[in-house]
Amino acid sequence: MGSLSAADISDRVRTALDAELPDWLEARAGFDSFPGREASEIADRCWSVFLPITAGTEAHGRQRSTVGKLCETTVNVRASFTLRHEDEPFDLSRGLGLEPVLVAAVLTTGKDPDLSVVFEGVTNRQTRDIGAERVLVVECRFSVMHFYPLA
Repeated sequence: MGSLSAADISDRVRTALDAELPDWLEARAGFDSFPGREASEIADRCWSVFLPITAGTEAHGRQRSTVGKLCETTVNVRASFTLRHEDEPFDLSRGLGLEPVLVAAVLTTGKDPDLSVVFEGVTNRQTRDIGAERVLVVECRFSVMHFYPLA
């Protein structure tokens, strides 16, 4: 297992989402700004990735500059699904039905021999009014075991 920085992990997760979900779009706004306040910033089936935490897995674990430090990084993936006013219950069910598709796409990153990806759960679901649009926003959390580079 080679060492990977947070940027490497983010790139690999984003690449997996692009490859596995070709009909979905990466959000133009950053994770904390997604979804935005304007309806023009929202598209059905958008996603954004953020890695808030990287922590060592062993308090007394050895670390070597040639290998790195064994760490666990949290990966949050937020997705939005447009809800039509005239058929909101159906679209809400459709959005919830796409959750496992999103999770499966991120888990394909685990095929990479340098990563071990575990689905931790759905940490938030909410509907939001954005301009004239209503969207379902879902946030999923994953943990990734990897060696963090020290050199």
